[in-house]
Amino acid sequence: MIFRGPNVLKDLFNEFYSQHKAFYADEALILRDRQSVLGTEFGHFITSIVDDARDSAPTLSLFIDEEGRGFLGLSSVTPMKRMSSIYRYPPSRVTEALSKLYKKLFPEAKVTVSRIILQSPLRVHFVAFCGNERLLKREMLKASLAGRNFYKVAEKMDDELFDFYCKYFKRWVKLRHGEIFVYPTEDRVKIVTGLPRLSHNLDLSIIIELSRLFRSLVVKKQNILRASNVSPDMNFSGVATSAYEVDLIDSLEVYRNLEPFYEMYRKSIKRAIEAMIDSVKTLPFEEGFKDD
Repeated sequence: MIFRGPNVLKDLFNEFYSQHKAFYADEALILRDRQSVLGTEFGHFITSIVDDARDSAPTLSLFIDEEGRGFLGLSSVTPMKRMSSIYRYPPSRVTEALSKLYKKLFPEAKVTVSRIILQSPLRVHFVAFCGNERLLKREMLKASLAGRNFYKVAEKMDDELFDFYCKYFKRWVKLRHGEIFVYPTEDRVKIVTGLPRLSHNLDLSIIIELSRLFRSLVVKKQNILRASNVSPDMNFSGVATSAYEVDLIDSLEVYRNLEPFYEMYRKSIKRAIEAMIDSVKTLPFEEGFKDD
């Protein structure tokens, strides 16, 4: 058995995988019964998936192949968005057990469950995984040969990063003078700055242009944060002034410094506005000049 991910999950994942092995053969029967329809060109997994209906917690999935081998995986995005789904089935005993584990991990989640046949290859970036060694080594080799790092994040994920990852998962973070929206997706984290609290009432378009200038300067100065955008899959509601992204495995310092980073951003916008206001207090001509 292989486990990769934060230590805080190790015992829970190992225990779940070991305790429910007896059910995996029954799950695999579904694939063998459908083999004539599914064909052999691609591999398939009967997959139980548990996630949060509000999308405020990661997705937990159990993949089982036709030989009854399986593995457990935690990811930012549900596999149903990244793999071809073929047949749906009612929840099984394994699905129900997976739901209980999910509730233990994410007590506030509004649980939804799916049981479905998914067609390989796997295209999911995992933050933690645990399961059959032969199966996982095969899938990791496939990903490596394809130049995809689907398993790299789990190998680098420690307890502190995982704590931030879960605490700020796809939500607004309230700060002293504004807020930041944090959106993990695949192997990246998007950081969206909200409207800063300023003493001057200005058009939003002006704040956005100044925010873009600030972002371009930040991106040029370091190699962790990159320019990004608010994409449709984020189901974003609120005011976004700029967006960045960072690789999840490099995001710990960003998580630790959300408050000072946002305060630097807010002060930069504030000073730029004040400098502009100050610059027109004395004009080179007097006619038509209006006092404030």
